[in-house]
Amino acid sequence: MKRIIQFVACDGSKFNSESDCVKHENKIHEIKKIMSTLNQITSECDFLNGGGYVMQDIPTVEKAMVRIAEMAGIEKKPEFINNPFSCRFGIIGRIIDDSGDRDLWRAWGRFMNMDYIGREWGQRYYAQNPEQGRQKDLTNRALKETA
Repeated sequence: MKRIIQFVACDGSKFNSESDCVKHENKIHEIKKIMSTLNQITSECDFLNGGGYVMQDIPTVEKAMVRIAEMAGIEKKPEFINNPFSCRFGIIGRIIDDSGDRDLWRAWGRFMNMDYIGREWGQRYYAQNPEQGRQKDLTNRALKETA
């Protein structure tokens, strides 16, 4: 019989090294801190199915995007620095996805669920086709859920 010791991070991820586990937990906490600057999404089923959106402040979203890209180690190109919101569907998302970092990808996925005026939808489809979603602002409801 062989004894095995593993370390379990705050999100349930398992590691063989305590230092790797601590590094992962620090990353998780930093991502949560960054994403907490955004209006929180609602837990409504309708939200996921195009039943409305949560309005986001684009300058706040842009700051969060830059910080997530920095965490991913992405070189900041002038077009991204000047207008990160317009780059959310581009190569940066592809790089984060290809990196295999599910936590950074989950954060970036929220940006990809936003349309050009900052409405965050439950799916990317509605971000790219907002006229197909129900034009209902769920921001106040989402804020009440987190209170």
